[in-house]
Amino acid sequence: MNPELEERMGLLSFWKWFFYGMPGLRPGWRRLADRFLWLHVFIGVTLATQVAYSVSQVAEKILFPLAGILIGTTCAWAGCLHALLQSEYMREVERKKKGMLAEFSLCYLLTMFLGLVVLCLWGLCGLGFFQGVSFVPASFRTGQAAIVAKSFLYALTSLSLRTTWQSMLLVHRAFVMEDFIRRTKELSRKRFSARGKKKTGQQ
Repeated sequence: MNPELEERMGLLSFWKWFFYGMPGLRPGWRRLADRFLWLHVFIGVTLATQVAYSVSQVAEKILFPLAGILIGTTCAWAGCLHALLQSEYMREVERKKKGMLAEFSLCYLLTMFLGLVVLCLWGLCGLGFFQGVSFVPASFRTGQAAIVAKSFLYALTSLSLRTTWQSMLLVHRAFVMEDFIRRTKELSRKRFSARGKKKTGQQ
């Protein structure tokens, strides 16, 4: 198989990129476990200890609808990112730094995945799933273990909010890069055309 084609086929594996990374691309999990992770943990613990409502009540009133909004927002920006990545000017970026367009796409998939996980978890909480099933230990329904479980849910939601915002910044970055390259090429064409006319006039 052609080495370049093999490399391109490897970029199709989201999980390979997430756990192990790819040539020129760091693993996806490192984008979540960065220096700001402690902030999400702090937010999760604070909300878990200060919010008096149960997770099912919070899920029903606020966070399940919020998770749905996050998914909708991410999907709304997906079309814009797809159009930008198909632009001929963004291909110039890919020629200079291979894997950048794939990284844009994979990071967007990571945002979608995390949003879906949050949506499913809060949906199950809203249905009271974790309070009713027998395989969940009773200690996870009350006491300190319940605080840990709530902290995880709130921290994961906070992380999902951040990745959603980052995906919007990703689209903004791609738009700025595409516009810069397009303007640069147009300016180069005008200068080349002006030089050609000047030489023709001198002759």
